[in-house]
Amino acid sequence: MNIPGFLVHRRRWIAMVWVLVAVLLLPKAGTVSEVLQAGVRVEGSGSAEVESLLAGPLASPFAHTAVLVVRGIPAPATASGDSALHTIIDALGRAPEVAGTFSYLDTEDSLFLVPGSSGTFVVVGLSADGMAPDRLMPGLRGVSERLVPILRLRHPDATLRWTGETPLNVDLRETSGADVAAAERRALPVTAGLLLLAFGAVAAALLPVVVGAMAIAIALGAAAVVAQFVSLALLLQSVVSMLGLGLGIDYALLMVSRFREHLVAGHTADAAAEAAARHAGHTILLSAATVALGFLVLLLVPLNEIRAVAVGGLLVVVSTALLATTLLPGVLAFAGTRINWGRVGRRRTGSEALRSFLDPGPERWRRLGHWVTGHPWMALVGGAAPLILLSLPARSLRTGLPHGDWPSSLDSSHGSRGWRSISS
Repeated sequence: MNIPGFLVHRRRWIAMVWVLVAVLLLPKAGTVSEVLQAGVRVEGSGSAEVESLLAGPLASPFAHTAVLVVRGIPAPATASGDSALHTIIDALGRAPEVAGTFSYLDTEDSLFLVPGSSGTFVVVGLSADGMAPDRLMPGLRGVSERLVPILRLRHPDATLRWTGETPLNVDLRETSGADVAAAERRALPVTAGLLLLAFGAVAAALLPVVVGAMAIAIALGAAAVVAQFVSLALLLQSVVSMLGLGLGIDYALLMVSRFREHLVAGHTADAAAEAAARHAGHTILLSAATVALGFLVLLLVPLNEIRAVAVGGLLVVVSTALLATTLLPGVLAFAGTRINWGRVGRRRTGSEALRSFLDPGPERWRRLGHWVTGHPWMALVGGAAPLILLSLPARSLRTGLPHGDWPSSLDSSHGSRGWRSISS
C-alpha cells in the first residue's frame, strides 16, 4: 500500500480527524494543572498504605490538614484574642471544606501562643470525601478573605495565611503552570526567528513552530484525561513542553526541508509532499520509536513523578510523530509553493550569512562528514569538550525535598514562615 500517497490524497479526511482530536483534547489542556499532583507518592509504600487507611477504615477528620496562621490579633489567652479566635473558628466550622479544627480553644497549650507577641495558628482538617484535598483550597481561601475585613474592624493588622503541604502544593501547581507558559512564550519567538534565518521564508519557518505548539497542547489534553485514572505529578507539564517544542520542531523541520528540496527539483506539490513523507517519515518514526522505548521503561518505576515523566514523554512523542507524518504532508501539499511565502531578501547580508551557517546545504555536510570520519579522535575531542564544560555545574546540584526555602512569592510560603515563628 502506498501510505505516503494515501496521506497526501486523503489529506482532507486526515485533517478532519485531527480537528476532531483538537476539539476533544485542547479544552482539557487548559485544565491539566488542576488534575496533576504536586506531592510525591510512591505506590505500594508504607505512607501510601497509611493514607488509604486514614481515608477508609481509620477515617479521621485530620487525615488531610492545612494550617491557618493568624497574625495581628492579641494572644488567644486574652479576652479580645479569645473573641477573635472564636470568630475564626465559627466561620471555619460553617465551611463545607472543613472536617474539623484544632486550636487554643480545644486545649490551652502554650504551643499555640507566641511568647511576648501576638498571633496563633489553627490546624484545619479537610473534608476531602474522595476529592483531592488540593481542590478545597479555593474555598478555604475564600473563607479567610471574607474573615480579614471583619477582624480588621477591631484589629487593623490582622492577617490570615494558609500553609502546610496542601496549600504549598496548590501554590506550586499554579506557579509551575505560569512559569511553563512564560517559558513557552519566550522560547517560541526565538525559535521562530532562528527558523526564519535558516529557511529564509516566513511560512516555512512558522510551520514547524505551529506543529510543536499543537503537539504540546494535544499531549497536555491527553495527559489531563489519563490523570483522571492514574496519579501523575506536576512535573509532567515541564516534560511535555520541553520535549514537545524540541521534537515537534525537529520532526516538522525535517519534513519541510525534504518538501522544499523536491519542489526545487521540479516536482508538483502533491508529488513533493508524497516524496517528503516517504523519505522523512521513516526517519521520524524510527526516532520517535527509540525515544518512546526509553519512556516505556520508566513506567515500571512506582513513583508518581517518574510515571509523570514517562506518560508525558510517551504522549508528546506519539503526538509529534503522528502530526509530522500524517497531518503535515497534507498541509505541505495544500501549501505548495506558498511554503516560500514571506521570503527574506537574498542579498548577502549578516542575516544571509547566518542563514547559510544554519542551513549550509548537502555539499558542506558531505565535506564535514568526510572530515569527521577521517579525523575521528579530533572530532571526539572537539565535540566532547563543550559537553563536559556544560555538565560541570551539575556537581553543585543538591537533591532532596525543599525545607524552609520555598519560593518567596508563594502566599503559603509567607504563612509557613509565620507558622515557624509562632511554633518556635
